[in-house]
Amino acid sequence: MRLTLGRKLGLGFASVLALMVLSAVLTYTKASSIKEEQDRAMAVRVPTIQTSTDLQRDLNQSASKCRQAILAANQPDRREEARKAFDAAWDDIEKDVAAMDELAPRWSLQANRDRLAEVRKRLPALREVEEAAMKRATNSERDSVIKIGNEFSDKAVPLNEAVKTPLGGIAESAAALTARS
Repeated sequence: MRLTLGRKLGLGFASVLALMVLSAVLTYTKASSIKEEQDRAMAVRVPTIQTSTDLQRDLNQSASKCRQAILAANQPDRREEARKAFDAAWDDIEKDVAAMDELAPRWSLQANRDRLAEVRKRLPALREVEEAAMKRATNSERDSVIKIGNEFSDKAVPLNEAVKTPLGGIAESAAALTARS
């Protein structure tokens, strides 16, 4: 087979065209991969970070309102106001946990799902301790507010921190995955 000048030019143009098509296909594939990763970050990781932060905020709010109810021990109006705010904080906590439950199946790390299970397991104990402290604060014993405040610090604060630690881990891993992408 003889390669004439026309055939050589035709093969040259065909090879350049094939390389351009290959480059376009590879670029499209990579762009699709980047878009998919970006969509995942915006649909899963960013909401995970935001919901973890919201849950930590709401846990702090419930502890604050519990303390407020303890300090309002013998003042029914103030205690009731604090109790309503405490219940609202726990409603927000339940909404945050429900949002995390919706996000969890799309998390790429099993460790984060395990952390969420740990959070869910510890939340009822935290609420129980906080409610018991508020209930006991209505007692009219001498120095009961101080004693209950100290018990609250000894029992509820460590439980609160035990809940927030895995939440921080979830947020940190989502942030690390987002930064790595």
